[in-house]
Amino acid sequence: MSKIDKKKFIYQIKKKLNKSLSIMILNFSNLSANELNLFRNDVKNSGSNLMVIRNNLLKISLLKSDLNYLNNYLYGPIILCFSTKNYSSLSKVLLKYLNKYKNNLVLKSISIDKRNVSLDLNYKLSFLSSIRKCLIYLIFIFKEIFVFKLLRVLSLLKNIKS
Repeated sequence: MSKIDKKKFIYQIKKKLNKSLSIMILNFSNLSANELNLFRNDVKNSGSNLMVIRNNLLKISLLKSDLNYLNNYLYGPIILCFSTKNYSSLSKVLLKYLNKYKNNLVLKSISIDKRNVSLDLNYKLSFLSSIRKCLIYLIFIFKEIFVFKLLRVLSLLKNIKS
């Protein structure tokens, strides 16, 4: 690939990533070509994009963007999945393949609306089928946090009065 072709390619990647709502980086170390093609077809059918891209080219395209934090996850063989419409359809496909190829396909990072959220929370939220379910789950988490903080404050107050 010549320098001009690389610059065009980097520009196209940057343009696609800036338009995307969700970006997911996966490690595909021991995935066969047939498995990768099936995965690629399902991602494409969900209305999302999948790219197997060299880490250096992706690092260059992320360098001066809001998505610069994704550079921390760019090591080893990676697949870049991104969606410009709805991340739930992509999430359903990813969940199917992550369960099917547990040892060969590993989720490294998820970014939604150009923000990297903790993988545990983001992992759970991204695979819920609708925005309503995500909101209910978040409300549940906030309730849990509030109750534990309230209990902690009450126990501190009890210890102070004793």
